Amino acid sequence: MDSLRKRLPAPRQDILAKESRSSPSITSFRTVENLSTSKRFSAMVQGAIVSYMTSGYDGSMMNSLQTVSYWDDFFGNPRGSTFGLVSAIIALGAMCSAPLAPWVADHYGRRWGITVGSCIMIAGAIIQCESTTFAMFVVSRLILGFGLTFCTTASPSLISELSHPKERVAVTAICNTCWFLGAIVAAWLTYGTRVIPSTWSWRIPSLLQMLPSLIQLYAIWFLPESPRWLISHDRGEEAMAASKRYHGDGEETELVKLEYEEICAAIHMEKASGNTTWKSM
Repeated sequence: MDSLRKRLPAPRQDILAKESRSSPSITSFRTVENLSTSKRFSAMVQGAIVSYMTSGYDGSMMNSLQTVSYWDDFFGNPRGSTFGLVSAIIALGAMCSAPLAPWVADHYGRRWGITVGSCIMIAGAIIQCESTTFAMFVVSRLILGFGLTFCTTASPSLISELSHPKERVAVTAICNTCWFLGAIVAAWLTYGTRVIPSTWSWRIPSLLQMLPSLIQLYAIWFLPESPRWLISHDRGEEAMAASKRYHGDGEETELVKLEYEEICAAIHMEKASGNTTWKSM
């Protein structure tokens, strides 16, 4: 461990990132020639982390639906533990997929983890909108929670592994910010639809819960796969190409080399220490 720290000291990334602010030609990907690529990449990154909106949207929507008379009447005025079940079932769904989501992200890639989760949540939102019974509504929310874990497991990993060091903190912080954004959107949307004189007063907010998943499903395939995942699956050339494109203006800079070496060293240490099993918990 000590020899690894001496060989690849962590502060070097921070130093190079600071230098990039004053010397764009070294490591920054925000040069004039590459500005459009940077903006497009940043936009796609934001689209890839909106899975947290679904969680915030859900909590706010369920609180707001209590004020929608058509939802209340349609499902027989759920109160007490019954309403608690409706609200909490999404967390139960998330718990059920917790053992599976990391496995999918590690074996098939971060993008596939996000894709699987987004598709499951889209299906859950459609079933939630089309619910004709209370049981159907509850099951739809269980499905939403099941898919949510796939996205919230893979998204932070992908974003932190793709982001430029000087932007990594800000970009990953947006993940949690999206929770509040989703809550605000759901609150105002339900407030606006509550006056609709039909069951669409609650079906519209229920259906639009799939919006963050649709954004992710579109945005994720414009992003490269995680360099760390690529290296761990013996696809080092692809990992280097992605790092050069987004961290080095297409060139193999010192920062790009350092990141590649650190990832290789970390993966080597993980393999040397043996596979992690459930007994490790």
